[in-house]
Amino acid sequence: MKKEDHLKLHALLSNIDGECLERKRKNLDKYRHLATEWHHTDEAREVSRKNWHKSIGLYMDQMIVLECDLCGKQYETNIMMRDHSMFCSNKCKSAYRRSIGVDDIERVCIVCEKIFPINKYSKTKTCSRKCSAKLMLLKRNGIRSIN
Repeated sequence: MKKEDHLKLHALLSNIDGECLERKRKNLDKYRHLATEWHHTDEAREVSRKNWHKSIGLYMDQMIVLECDLCGKQYETNIMMRDHSMFCSNKCKSAYRRSIGVDDIERVCIVCEKIFPINKYSKTKTCSRKCSAKLMLLKRNGIRSIN
């Protein structure tokens, strides 16, 4: 029997017999931990080193041209990343994240204690220029922290 016909037969039987699929799942659950253990052995590492060029190695040098989702510029990326790559640079990725507010949090101003929205990676401690000026004046006069 050809390999393709054999696989089709198994697929057909799985669709007819719902129990077949359940038996396969139970069987996999029984042996999955053994596969995980084996993959951490020196033997598995050696097999991977010898065979990587037959699997993932086939795609390492293949590049594809994509268009940046933010600026529209075309850029080149590895073919394996075609479903994950969206931006031509970290600059565009960061600008996109800022524009949708994915990293925004609420912070309390250390001068007036007002709550204000800000990017969590920003070092800003005050809600406005007015509060910032007050903080600088206080620091200049010797007060190191307000809390």
